[in-house]
Amino acid sequence: MDRSERAVEHFQSGLNCAQAVFVSFVDDTMDEDLACHLSAGFGGGMGRTANVCGAVTGAILALGLLGRDSDSKELRCRLRAYLRVQEFCREFEEKHGTLTCRGLLGYDISTPEGCDQIEHEGLIHSRCPAFVSDAVKIVEDIL
Repeated sequence: MDRSERAVEHFQSGLNCAQAVFVSFVDDTMDEDLACHLSAGFGGGMGRTANVCGAVTGAILALGLLGRDSDSKELRCRLRAYLRVQEFCREFEEKHGTLTCRGLLGYDISTPEGCDQIEHEGLIHSRCPAFVSDAVKIVEDIL
């Protein structure tokens, strides 16, 4: 099973989108439980606010964790990180049309009405696995 399949499996077993993406990259660099705690608040477009998709933020966390190549306090290190994040966002948005949970699902998960519609249509189960999988694949291509 490849990393993107493992991420989808994590998502389908109950992790949120951010957790599923980030945890799939931690390997030996970090305890999975710690990774789940660090990324927990990013699901649902950052704390179910319907903003930036959790798969995107999980991927950005992974890029930061795995893109370490020098002292993170150095400007050039941060600039390389920014370029990787910009590349990721460009590719994800090109593939899916947006970076926001609201845009990807077509409803606002931060409202009771939006949650009800998302649940009624089964969008978390039908759409989000692709976002999780694609986020992982894009990170792998960048790194």
